[in-house]
Amino acid sequence: MDDFCIPSEDRLPIVPDVVTTRIRLPRDGFYRQIFEQKDIACLNSPTARLNDGVINGCAAILYSQFKIPAVNCAILSTFDLPRIRAKAADERIWRNTCWTSFWEKDVWILPIHRTNVVGGHWVICIIYFKTKQFHLFDSLADKEAWGPDDIMKLIQRYLTIARRLHSDVQIDLEGWRGLMLNIAPCQTNAYDCGLWILAAMIAVLRGRHLTNLEQTQMSDLRHYLRSLVLSVPTA
Repeated sequence: MDDFCIPSEDRLPIVPDVVTTRIRLPRDGFYRQIFEQKDIACLNSPTARLNDGVINGCAAILYSQFKIPAVNCAILSTFDLPRIRAKAADERIWRNTCWTSFWEKDVWILPIHRTNVVGGHWVICIIYFKTKQFHLFDSLADKEAWGPDDIMKLIQRYLTIARRLHSDVQIDLEGWRGLMLNIAPCQTNAYDCGLWILAAMIAVLRGRHLTNLEQTQMSDLRHYLRSLVLSVPTA
């Protein structure tokens, strides 16, 4: 269990500012991240669902903020699993993932948007190669919706593509097993799922498996993420 302590809103004042596009320059292996006005608006609203731009951009910031040296991980994009499902060309997949050096990492962090839920729902899968496990965190604890087939397809496809350019890449698809990290729901509304997977991501980057945050702290986490994004220079 992670012991991260999120600062409360009253301890992290944010000076009101005009919402303008922010651009984070390439850092720690991530491409340039662009936070558009619509992305910042998601964090400004207490009840807005987070979009792809916020999830992917905040993931890059959190990587720089929290990753400890012992965690050898790659954070994949919210667009990676949809590309696998759409049977995208190898060249397109490689172009959008090679910057992560995923084939050299022990852990892959994969945010997933479930579109079969009204309004959509964010979950996160943590793929551990040393133990051949993938851990799913779903703030609604919906075990019925958990299917490992797509995850295994992604693993196989990515490693196969990487092996063409890196002959030492090993592909072992036998003996993998999945694990639900939470058996009870921790989300009590219809809009905080994106915040929950970023909380789970913080725990993994800090070398833990499970976040210690509670639903009552999600507004503090939203405020904290907003402060991180607003610290990025304007365009």
